Amino acid sequence: MAVNIASSFKKDEREYNGLESISEALINEPHETRVVVAVVEVVRITKNVADGGTETPTVRFTQIEPLYEADADQARAALRKAYNARTGRPADEQPTLFDGAQSDPAAGPWPGDSDYAGTDDGDASGALKPVTGLDTAAKSKGKP
Repeated sequence: MAVNIASSFKKDEREYNGLESISEALINEPHETRVVVAVVEVVRITKNVADGGTETPTVRFTQIEPLYEADADQARAALRKAYNARTGRPADEQPTLFDGAQSDPAAGPWPGDSDYAGTDDGDASGALKPVTGLDTAAKSKGKP
């Protein structure tokens, strides 16, 4: 079953759009992926009577916040675990939500995770490294 995603915050809800806090990093480093945590709610359910009544929910984000360093690493691990639990496949079989969205296939099984297995810099420790560019953007907005 499909799920559609509504794509904008209303003006009075912008305080809950944490992506605005990293807008500079998104512009300056457009090919980097970001880890976020989000909350969604159903805004409508569309019924297609032509195909026997298939119902498709549309969700919208009610809050979204970027994650950094250890929190981002934990979220990536949780994503892999949830994906595997839902599909029974390892996470490296489905790198992105959208087909073809990963611009650099050498980047690793998850976009932005090229450092996960130490593949970029010869570091074989497997230690996760911080997401680049996000701390600078947060600090420029007066955030720790």
